[in-house]
Amino acid sequence: MRAIASFLFLSGLLTAVMPVQAEGVVVTQAWVRALLPTRTMTAAFLTIENHSDREEKLVGVVSRQVKTIEIHGHSHVGGMMRMRQVPSLTVAAGETQALMPGGFHLMLFDVDATLVVGDFLPLILEFESGLQLSIDASVTSVLQE
Repeated sequence: MRAIASFLFLSGLLTAVMPVQAEGVVVTQAWVRALLPTRTMTAAFLTIENHSDREEKLVGVVSRQVKTIEIHGHSHVGGMMRMRQVPSLTVAAGETQALMPGGFHLMLFDVDATLVVGDFLPLILEFESGLQLSIDASVTSVLQE
């Protein structure tokens, strides 16, 4: 029984690190911060590689377990770092865009409270071109960042 549990756990980990690809766009390293107690808001991070010959613009992200997902960036205003929503995120042809702490990221609002470390959160990335990529982001503790 222990061998089966280990296999299933490792299979899940491999799924989280395996790239998801369609039409020259590859998404890797997708993860979500686990919810803090009493909170329903968190952030998600990932890397988008555009191997196509045209720019791709991320315009939305959806999930059945999250009411609202917004694309956010950070800016420095008057010596203060501020987070702001952006309408889209462009990934030029042949370029890579990393969504990471302190930079561009996805803000998740009204997240299903049953989401815990070790789970996977299904996300659908929507691009202006009509491309949609379904990914599973691993849920990680803030202590493991």
